[in-house]
Amino acid sequence: MAEGIYIAMGIRVFGVRGSNGTSTEQGITVALRNSMHSCPVTEIPEKQEDLRLKMEKQRMKTFRMVFLAMMVAIGVVISPILRIEGMCPTAHLINITCSVFMGPWYSLLCACMIGVIRMMFMGIPPLALTGAVFGAFLSGVFYRASKGKIICAVFGEIFGTGIIGSLVSYPVMAFLMGREGLNAFYYTPMFISATIMGGIAAYVFLKALSQTGMLAKFQESLGAKVYDKNHRKSAEGADTETGYTRNSRVY
Repeated sequence: MAEGIYIAMGIRVFGVRGSNGTSTEQGITVALRNSMHSCPVTEIPEKQEDLRLKMEKQRMKTFRMVFLAMMVAIGVVISPILRIEGMCPTAHLINITCSVFMGPWYSLLCACMIGVIRMMFMGIPPLALTGAVFGAFLSGVFYRASKGKIICAVFGEIFGTGIIGSLVSYPVMAFLMGREGLNAFYYTPMFISATIMGGIAAYVFLKALSQTGMLAKFQESLGAKVYDKNHRKSAEGADTETGYTRNSRVY
């Protein structure tokens, strides 16, 4: 294809006529026609489609990283709100929101990053990790296992942090940090209270997004699984009217 174009350009620039007296315009036509045999027309749309898909995946990855960084920054900034030792309701708000938006693994990563930053720069004890990571992961697991029920994401946070996290916190604080007067269930009431407070705020926030259809749009933009049936039905209806079939991608 390129060779034919170069030949055609040469004829156009220098005004060369063929030995048989053909004109410049005829030379261009012949050159382009011959070059088309070596490059099928179907290869061009396929290459364009591959390029479009690569750009779409790259855009989605970039948006996912930006969103994760934003969640970490918000989690660190709002963490002092209503916080006492053993209670950080805003951390559970961030955990549940990130689990619903991005899934359990990204929520776990977000909780770990927030916890490490709080320990390094705010002097928070290891409760910043033990009181966040288990609930963050189980919140996303429960959400996906229930096929998109927000209340199950809240229950996952309560169970993961309020029960598992509080029990793990006891040996960490008693033996590693040297705290005295603790028992296995010392942190359980505070952890459960904090998760309920943060869970209620997250449920109200995510439910409002779900009713407006914004939750499903965010999940689709982030490459997460979309469970909102009303949104999917409306999207399929709109695609049917326009004669377009949506290709769902799940990462």
